[in-house]
Order: sequence, then structure tokens, then C-alpha cells
Amino acid sequence: MSSELEVFVSDYPVGLLSEDIETGLIDFRYLPDVPDQMTVSLLMPPSAPAEEYLGFNGVPPPFQISLPEGIVLEAIRTRFAKHIDVDNDMSLLRLVGRHTIGRTTFGGPLDPDATLQQKILDAARTEGAAQRLIEILKTSPEMFGVSGVMPKMSTFQTEKTRPGTVAAHGSIVKFDSPHYVGASLVEYACMKACSAAGLDVPAIELSPDRTSLTMSRFDIAPDGSRRGFEDACALSGLFRSGKYNGSIEHLFEMIRFFVHPDDQATDLVAMGVVA
Repeated sequence: MSSELEVFVSDYPVGLLSEDIETGLIDFRYLPDVPDQMTVSLLMPPSAPAEEYLGFNGVPPPFQISLPEGIVLEAIRTRFAKHIDVDNDMSLLRLVGRHTIGRTTFGGPLDPDATLQQKILDAARTEGAAQRLIEILKTSPEMFGVSGVMPKMSTFQTEKTRPGTVAAHGSIVKFDSPHYVGASLVEYACMKACSAAGLDVPAIELSPDRTSLTMSRFDIAPDGSRRGFEDACALSGLFRSGKYNGSIEHLFEMIRFFVHPDDQATDLVAMGVVA
């Protein structure tokens, strides 16, 4: 027996994840005739032999960037432990997989909740922002489908905007947790430093009490189409347990390998400034 989960790219079905219930091994299979431009990952093109994507010991690394961790995982455990196996990555991906960043979703097309998104954006721009957002997280943790120890959620543009706010095609909202007090302010300062150094950074907004951060989405193109998104861990073929290991030298090598030669110099300088 197996457990299955559909995989979508830009809201089009492209493949199927299946987990063998007895062995726990996970296979990914593309649907017939999926073109390479609809790839789920730079490391997993449809043109590669199908057997290369069989027998993963866990969810394939490119999909692990959508798995929750930290306070979001704790909230999911509290709310859903009676209904799903929270320790099973396929179950988690099925729960949060329609609320990811990038263009790849799981279980169906992207499923934004405009009312909830506006509630989150409003909370992120007030005094007591982090506490208000934590309360939202407790009731709807499955909507926070962006990985990282700092809780965050992606939103699409809503009709309700005001001058001077981050809007564009949507936002990513981050906020402090009890374990990471001051994280929003630190990230805001880092982004401003990068901007002052001449690096390309997204528009960013700090809440009045400095406990929440709202930035424009980097995974949406100017025409509104969704871009693919993979972090260094995924592109290294590492599982999320190895996310915080490695070196700056490894990141330099990744830029040389994955980035077009015309853009390498800029990205290498950017990496050096950030480091």
C-alpha cells in the first residue's frame, strides 16, 4: 500500500509523490509529457531517467523547503496531532502544501485565503504585532507554508492597501517568537545594510513595535507569474536536518555552478558582502 500526493507547478499537475507504507520510502514520478520548463527542481528535470527519483528516504530535498519547523510545527502539533501523523513529512506536506512560496505546490493548486491574508497584513503593521500574529498562527498554522525557525507566511496582493506599505504582488510576513526575540529588528537592520552596500533587496517594512517584518515577495515576477524557489540546502541535495551546516565557501561554489556566467560576478560580490 502507498500514500499519494499530487505535485503542481504554477497550478498545473506535473507529478505524483507516493510513500510505501511498509518501507517508508518515497517515489516521485512525473506525469507523461511534462516539459523541462515545468520542472519541480533544477535537480529533478522531467527529462532525466525516471528511476533517479525513486526510493527517497524521506521527502525529496527540493520539497523539504516547504516543511514547517520551529513554532509553526509546534502549533501544527497542538492543533492537528489528533488528526494527522505530525511526524510524517508526507502528512505535513499534504497539510501545508497549498500555501507555499515559489511555484510548486502539493495536493492542489495554490489556495490563498484573502480574508486571512488581510488579517495577517493588518496585524503585522500594528503595536503588539508578534503577539497578534502568534494568535493567528495558533488557529491557522497550516497557512504558514514557509520553512524556517522564524515563523513566516506568504500573502498575495489584496485590494486593501495604503500608501507607503509593501504591496507589489504580495508579501512575506515574518515575526518574532518567544525563542527569537528581536529577530525582526536584526533582519531589518541586515537588509538595510545590504541595500546601503548597493545590493538588490526587496521592499521591507518594520512594525511600529519592531516585532514583525513585511517584505515584498521575491518569488513573483513583475508580470505576476510565480518563480521557482530553492534554497542552498535543496540545491545541495541535503535533507532539512543539514540546513544549518556547511560553509560560505560552499555557497560560492553553488553560485558558480548554478548561476549564469553573466550574473556570477554580481552574485559573488553580494555573497561576500552578506558574509
